[in-house]
Amino acid sequence: MKIKKEVYRVGDKIKIKTPEFFERVGYPLTLQKVEEQHFSKDEKLRINEFLTSFEIFQGDFYRNRKDPTYDLILRSLAKYRIRQLGWGGRKKSIYTVTKQVSPDTVYKVIKKRVVKTGTYHHASGGYDYWGEYDYEPASLDDQKTHILLGVAQENCFFCIDEIEWIEDINVEKIWDEA
Repeated sequence: MKIKKEVYRVGDKIKIKTPEFFERVGYPLTLQKVEEQHFSKDEKLRINEFLTSFEIFQGDFYRNRKDPTYDLILRSLAKYRIRQLGWGGRKKSIYTVTKQVSPDTVYKVIKKRVVKTGTYHHASGGYDYWGEYDYEPASLDDQKTHILLGVAQENCFFCIDEIEWIEDINVEKIWDEA
C-alpha cells in the first residue's frame, strides 16, 4: 500500500527541514554558464573589436555595458553554442541552492507549482512498410512529478514580494492547535 504524501495548501504554515531552495528546473547547461565558461576573454575582446570596426559604434563595449549591443551578440553566440552542445544532455533535473535558515522560522505557503523531471525522448515518425504514418511525440522517460511551494515568512507583511520556492519534501507542516 502506498503512503499518501502530505498535502500542502495555500495558507498553510510550514517549517523548513532541509534548506534546499529551488533555483531552476531544466537541462544542465544554461545560457549564462555557456557565456561564462565557453567564451574566453580573447573571444569576448574580438567581439568588441568587431563592433568598434563599424563607424557608427564608438567606445569600449566589453567594459562599458550601457549599450546592449555587445550583450545581444554574445547571447546569440551562446544560444548557437548551447544548441551545438545539446543543452548539456537529455536529463531534465531540479537545481537547488542551500541557504541558511533559522529552524524556528515559520513560513506561509503563498503559491504552488508542479514541475516534471526525467530524460528527454525526441519525437519520431515515419512511414511503415504498409505506407501508414507512425508518430511518437516527444516525452520524458522516467518522469517524476515535483511539487514546489512558494513560501514567505509568516509575520512579514512586505515579504510577499520575496517568495522563495522550495520542494515539498524539504518542509514540514505545522498543525494549528484548534
